[in-house]
Amino acid sequence: MRFSGRERSIVLALREGPASGAELATRLGVSRGTVLRDIARANDILRRTGAGLIEAEPIYRLSIQSQDALDALLSSVFDDETAMLLAILSSPRPTVMDVEERTGLSNATVRACVGSANRRYSRTLSIEMKSGRGIEVVFEKSSPADFVAALAARDRAVLTELQTLAGPWMTAAGLMSQEIESFQQEMEPWLTLQEARTQVYAAIVTAPFELGEPLSLTVARASIDRLISRKRDLHSWLLAHRYELIGRASDLLASHGMRVSRPDLPTVMFEHIARSAMFTTLMTDEFRTQVNRIRIDHPIEFDFAQDLCEYLESLRKDVFLEHELCALYVIGTGLCSTGQSLAILLLCGRRSLESVNRAMLENTFDNVTVTSVYDVQSAEREYGTGAYSILIRDDSFADKGLERLPWNLVCRGILSDADLAALKRAVTDSQYRTSLPDILPEVSFAEIGVAGDGYLSMLSCGLELFLERGVIRKEEVASIMARECQGQCLRFNGVAVPHCITLTPADRPRLLALTLDTPVKVEDEPISLIIVVLVSKRQEDKSSIFSYLYSMLGTVASPHSGMRYQELLEVLEGNSDGIKQRVH
Repeated sequence: MRFSGRERSIVLALREGPASGAELATRLGVSRGTVLRDIARANDILRRTGAGLIEAEPIYRLSIQSQDALDALLSSVFDDETAMLLAILSSPRPTVMDVEERTGLSNATVRACVGSANRRYSRTLSIEMKSGRGIEVVFEKSSPADFVAALAARDRAVLTELQTLAGPWMTAAGLMSQEIESFQQEMEPWLTLQEARTQVYAAIVTAPFELGEPLSLTVARASIDRLISRKRDLHSWLLAHRYELIGRASDLLASHGMRVSRPDLPTVMFEHIARSAMFTTLMTDEFRTQVNRIRIDHPIEFDFAQDLCEYLESLRKDVFLEHELCALYVIGTGLCSTGQSLAILLLCGRRSLESVNRAMLENTFDNVTVTSVYDVQSAEREYGTGAYSILIRDDSFADKGLERLPWNLVCRGILSDADLAALKRAVTDSQYRTSLPDILPEVSFAEIGVAGDGYLSMLSCGLELFLERGVIRKEEVASIMARECQGQCLRFNGVAVPHCITLTPADRPRLLALTLDTPVKVEDEPISLIIVVLVSKRQEDKSSIFSYLYSMLGTVASPHSGMRYQELLEVLEGNSDGIKQRVH
């Protein structure tokens, strides 16, 4: 139960002082009729929560009955798209009119939110508004309850909403804390108590949508039983396929030529993807932007992670995995050490994120001891031992007891490795700068006439040219094209960077460069330069070349069409004048 954006704005305005309907309409940029409807809905929420009442005199005035209840309502804020999703996924037969009424959103806003959700969650679900048949939602992966639970884990306001809506039904259904704890203990070690409770809340809220009936005691209990049955089935399946998935991870590590610091990585990676399968994760746009930048530096790890996650998803169609989290775990195992010894206490609300952050910390510091806890009481007990010099928690907790501990860091999701990456990059950049003519000789450079063809055609044409010159092997051409055809195009600032792992022994990468006389578009981004990276399976360092290319080409003006070989060398050596003079 929450205010829409306008309703919240009205209550905030009236908390400052009385106002007329005309003043509120002007302030919000809507009609007086819209203000009247918003006030009526806001009043219903205020009454039901005991927060207060909007009194209608000659002007509107807010009468506060419970400041705590009002503060809770005003702090429970999430965007229109999330409000639309919750309205749809908690209705037995949702229609656009139902969603408009429940959210206070206009018809145009609801339609815009549907389009936005289809783009953002295209791998998970699709929403279609059908004339005369309401709103149809098809889940390609995951389930309505898992999806809504993932929204709640990402946004505390959503979790508060679920608790408010589901709490009374949990009590009525007789599902007390002991029963949830028993269910969670069955799912060990892949589901925390907090996650299990969130999934039960989500199962109740989405019960009308999943079962096609209005929420009742019978429907709530049936939805809870359905959730537990589904999780038990997945838990048993993961146990039965443990060694198959560990073996697949090991094979993929070898095929990608990845050397890792810990021999048990395939096993701990299975544990990570098992946790992610049991509780779906949905990355925020902000986090995805951050991850996309990391992918530029570590494309091999991301290729490996996607291959592994897609393998599990191919075996189990109802599982949805964020490949990027798996990639970050692998990247964490390759970080350099600082030589500093630390004892770290890590408070986590999500086991899947805990495993990634633990990998980051353990491979950043020598002789580090990381102790993970999952509730504030355990954190207080551990801190009381006096054994920890660093305290880290994520921002999913809102307990009042948190202020009693001196947190060194409150993180939002994954810990950043930006400082360590910058140090590593400074060393490797110098090495690449002095060896450029060897890793990118002139025979590995070509100019291509576009003549209206697309990116893949241009790439294929250029690779065939290099094949004729003898600077690339036939199997390498096939590998590059297969990866690009899967939509794995790595690109930035007008540069595309296709790549592959090659069996050819080498201690450093090989580069091939194609400059185009006319830009071609990849997902609406114009590409004027293609740099193909070939890294040997036996090469110890496979990622730093990508960081180097980005540092030289990603932070200056975009490359111009028809760039010459010497110009490109100058740019890659750190002299970007060749680009700047021709960009106009």
